[in-house]
Amino acid sequence: MGKDIVWFLRRWAKTYLLVDEKLYEQISMPLSTAFGVDTEGAQWIVGYLLEKVINNLSVWSSETELANDTVELLVTLVEKRERANIVVQCESWWNLAKQFASRSPPLHLLSSSVQRSLMKALVLGGFANMDSDTKQQYWAEVLHPLQQRFLNLINQENFAQISQEEAVKQEIVATLEALCGIAEATQIDNVASLFSFLMDFLSSCIGLMEVYSNTPETINLIIEVFVEVAHKQICYLGETKSMKLYEVCLTLLQVYSKNNQSRKRSDATAEEDQYQDLLLIMELLTNLLSKEFIDFSDNDEVFRNQEQGTPASSRTVSAADVVLYGVNIVFPLMSQDLLKFPSLCNQYYKLITFICEIFPEKIPQLPEDLFKSLMFSLELGMTSMSSEISQLCLEALSPLAEQCAKNQEKDSPLFIATRHFLKLVFDMLVLQKHNTEMTVAAGEALYTLVCLHQLDKDDMVYMEAYDKLLESWLTLVQDEEHFPRGCFVQPAIQVFNSYIQCHLAAPDGTRNLSVNGISSHDEEEINELQEDDRELFSDQLSSIGMLGRVAADHCIPLLTSLLEDRVNRLHGQLQRTQQHLMASSDLRSADHKVLDDLYEDIHWLILVSGYLLADDAQGETPLIPTEVMEFSIKHSTEVDINVTLQILGSPGEKASSIPGCNRTDSVIRY
Repeated sequence: MGKDIVWFLRRWAKTYLLVDEKLYEQISMPLSTAFGVDTEGAQWIVGYLLEKVINNLSVWSSETELANDTVELLVTLVEKRERANIVVQCESWWNLAKQFASRSPPLHLLSSSVQRSLMKALVLGGFANMDSDTKQQYWAEVLHPLQQRFLNLINQENFAQISQEEAVKQEIVATLEALCGIAEATQIDNVASLFSFLMDFLSSCIGLMEVYSNTPETINLIIEVFVEVAHKQICYLGETKSMKLYEVCLTLLQVYSKNNQSRKRSDATAEEDQYQDLLLIMELLTNLLSKEFIDFSDNDEVFRNQEQGTPASSRTVSAADVVLYGVNIVFPLMSQDLLKFPSLCNQYYKLITFICEIFPEKIPQLPEDLFKSLMFSLELGMTSMSSEISQLCLEALSPLAEQCAKNQEKDSPLFIATRHFLKLVFDMLVLQKHNTEMTVAAGEALYTLVCLHQLDKDDMVYMEAYDKLLESWLTLVQDEEHFPRGCFVQPAIQVFNSYIQCHLAAPDGTRNLSVNGISSHDEEEINELQEDDRELFSDQLSSIGMLGRVAADHCIPLLTSLLEDRVNRLHGQLQRTQQHLMASSDLRSADHKVLDDLYEDIHWLILVSGYLLADDAQGETPLIPTEVMEFSIKHSTEVDINVTLQILGSPGEKASSIPGCNRTDSVIRY
């Protein structure tokens, strides 16, 4: 349940804490007063959440999943500048930073992924509003120790001899994880500082490739540092900075290629052993290619007065150089067995599609064996892979056909290959069953291929088939229906109530009941082995959350009531269990089923509440959903703001014990 609570707090804080009133046409006065900018309530909540984070990391450092969720809550508190400004004023924040920088217990016992996220949070916090002396002191306490320990270690004369010692390897791994966290903290207003800091490390990391060439885990982590730097920073870099990153990435790939060839000569490693490093290399190449799609460097001044050095006219390394060199590494190593790994397969075809879209003129210039490998991969992806992979392959065909049209070389291998793909696409659309989601990509590919080859054909069967498919598709997408607002409230209530009932234990709900109404313990045990409910049912919960907002007048009070009821029952049951254990020395005599049911009820109520109150906002500013804001505004005249704030500031008390509790804002009362 600790994970659920921290997850909810993070999701809630993203949307509600220090709510930006400028983003709303109307704002609920209770929400603004309780959580708005420059309010005592917001400052108190930030301090409370920070203490919650520190306590969790101190007490539950060995619980990896809870610690990870806790650090993600910390990232949420500092990723927005207004919240970070409050956080860095807390003495406990500075103590946390010093403790982590000095690798003191228990923080040094946290898992690698948690330490990475913690470094990300500390770096984000460092860009809050502080005077120059304070900021300099902060960086001296957070980043300087990391840099100093790393340089002192690798500059030792006997580093090659001691590099395999466990303590040394742990220090190297901790540093690499920290570098990943620093890269993940990149934002447009801090990229100049972080890029310069990280570039000082990247050359040293390439040297580590030689030292740890026979340690796959360390090699993968080194490559991952480059992946994160490219992923987070390439879109902000100007031409000179980009070229520096291209050069260091090319050097990395050259060292990897040399070490990989030596390893292949010295042992017969199975193909599966290369899965992780190949996946990371393809992610690196894909991230470098993304510069062609997403480039903010022309519109920002984050590198003002820093873009000096090699002029563009004397460039020595480009993205194409790095990517095509990487392709020469990746393609020969790929096999149908390796393509059975879903993530590797997806990344491989994403890379192929990007190359075809961005550098189609380079495809005819590939060596013959690489060209044949690429064409075979496209055909395999279209005919034998998932619909997602097939769509990627179809998207790659159009730019290749357009390239052939520009060259007008009808005897070229690429032109001959596109004629073969024309037949494959036509068969897929007309003669075979296919996923309707691929119709647009397939239709576009068929159109460009028909335009390229129609002069070779006496009949127009391909063009006629394309026209009919396009007409059918346009008919479907233009058939829109309009419904008046409010007509779905009652159905939404019915669906929402049914969903809640299915996820509550008997007698209030029907969770884990067999057809005879008897609890099925076997099903509970099976469910415990499944993946996290937040991931497994995210689409389902998102739909239920939106339905709940449609009927906000019913669903928000219902969830508030159910949560308060379950929490009160949980307190009572914990007291009874404690009394029972004090009276009996036999731990097995206690009945844990009631507790388990209550924990599971609260688990699902928290998940549904999280999806009702907030949306997933990836890459966008999280906004309070319109329906929730309207609900709060609608009932604001019935709300006693003082009682509401009293309940908000009394997390350990029962809401029903506070006088006037019925005149509170239901959204805040969550």
